[in-house]
Amino acid sequence: MADTGPVRERMHFEEKANRNNQCTGSCTQGINKLLLVLVVCLAVVTLIVIAILIWRENKDDRRISRNNLNKFYPGYFRTKAEQLEFANKSVIYVPVKETFTSPLSCGLECLPNVIIYNSTTTPGPVNRGRRSAPDITYNGCCQSNTFFISPVFKINLFGVSREFVSLQNARQFFQTGSCQFAIGCTGCTCMMSQEIDTAVVYKPGENGDTADDIDDTEIDTFYFEKCCKCINVGT
Repeated sequence: MADTGPVRERMHFEEKANRNNQCTGSCTQGINKLLLVLVVCLAVVTLIVIAILIWRENKDDRRISRNNLNKFYPGYFRTKAEQLEFANKSVIYVPVKETFTSPLSCGLECLPNVIIYNSTTTPGPVNRGRRSAPDITYNGCCQSNTFFISPVFKINLFGVSREFVSLQNARQFFQTGSCQFAIGCTGCTCMMSQEIDTAVVYKPGENGDTADDIDDTEIDTFYFEKCCKCINVGT
């Protein structure tokens, strides 16, 4: 009878080798699947982080700040120092050379040292021959004062109170003034022009405490008292 021992040993060795190969292949496939899952997870996390950074950057780009207010509403906002420089250059009177022929007999009588009066100030004598202060202007029987204000609330053209957008280092300033008439003057009546200005305000439902995005703001229109003139009333 032939000796089959070597054959059985070879078959056993080959069977064991096949089992080892199968285990190695299964392990390799498992590791590859695990690596694939890790790569996918890492990619997803990376995309989420990038999306969050982009969202934060875009949100920061639109938050209510001095730079963004000047970017989205150029010319509306100034610091106190900028406003002071602006005010010093804002009102300049230049004599005109043009004349016209009027069919009316235009005349104005202004008495010396007449009383200037309005409903909010105490009457007092004033010399009409010169300006008593740099911000006082005389026009016919009128004395006017020009200045700037930075309101917090104001009624718009439609009768609705709106809150103005304002920061510590970025405020909105508007030229306005007062107008007084001289008792005893004849020939004209002092009138104050109501002119329209636009302003940046918070949208309805928002205010200075809740708004944090440029989208919470908008433009609205308001009347401001501007020019004081002595309008002719006679011939």
